[in-house]
Amino acid sequence: MQATVAPEKGLPEGTQRVLGRFSEAADARDRVKLLIAAGRALAPLKPEDKAATNRVMGCTAQVGLERQQDPAQSLSHAKQVPRQAATRNQSVVPHTVCSQVWVTTQLAADGSVVIGGGSDSELSQGVVGVFAQALSGLKPQEILQVCVTVLL
Repeated sequence: MQATVAPEKGLPEGTQRVLGRFSEAADARDRVKLLIAAGRALAPLKPEDKAATNRVMGCTAQVGLERQQDPAQSLSHAKQVPRQAATRNQSVVPHTVCSQVWVTTQLAADGSVVIGGGSDSELSQGVVGVFAQALSGLKPQEILQVCVTVLL
């Protein structure tokens, strides 16, 4: 059975549903909640799925950590600050944080692709979850026809 394609945008229905949920979100906070929920909906990765062959390389985020002025305060009280502040404020130490992301694919008996994955970052795992919701169940040829940038 082929996926039904919505003629108005040329996207499979599952992809349209995912995009619809995000476009109906009231604000950025609601979209982040949807993103995190998509990540939590993924099945937990098996240890063997966290292999180098499944790892998405290059996932990094630039953050700055503000130094505490009072040495008595613990490091757990440091707050994350925007990157722009890291270049303006000498008390901010820029760091590159590397989140690890793994994506798994399986070919189901009917020839459709099942996408899974995980991450040590909730937001990165959410991105994997969105792709899984939007593309799982499609045939490989159908996935190749979807412009994945619409999901970003």
